[in-house]
Amino acid sequence: MDRAFTTYRHSVPKKTILVVLGTVWIIAGFFLFGKGFSFMLDNSRHLLFHLLIGITIGIFFFIIATYKISRKDIARIITINSDKPFSLDLSDITGYFLIILIICTNVLLFKINYINEISLNIFYCAIGFSLFLASLLFFYSLLTFRKLINKWSLAEG
Repeated sequence: MDRAFTTYRHSVPKKTILVVLGTVWIIAGFFLFGKGFSFMLDNSRHLLFHLLIGITIGIFFFIIATYKISRKDIARIITINSDKPFSLDLSDITGYFLIILIICTNVLLFKINYINEISLNIFYCAIGFSLFLASLLFFYSLLTFRKLINKWSLAEG
């Protein structure tokens, strides 16, 4: 049974995994940022101020969380021994946990209706901007793919 699973598993090139991850994170980032921004555009008297707060928090969140997770995912994907790894090797457990946490937090904050709507939408902008920045790392890794392979293969050897 194990042999059948490994024989028929869906494998894709490493660059494809990087494109998929970058695309998923940029779509999620634009969705969240757009949701927050559109609300603030209609309801905020201090749009620029609230937007700057969201972007600042997003940069902070990027530095403390999504940057590290993205770099770890990129390194793991590039250093996988196979040229065509399993298609679910998009992320490790931390990356999947972060995605689930963001979705659950989004739903929870929206449903409890306890937090000020402007604050909630600043949060949406912050998370969206952080995911957008992380997606840029995946796309940048495509441009420097050969260099990264050489860098990490030398580090291992």
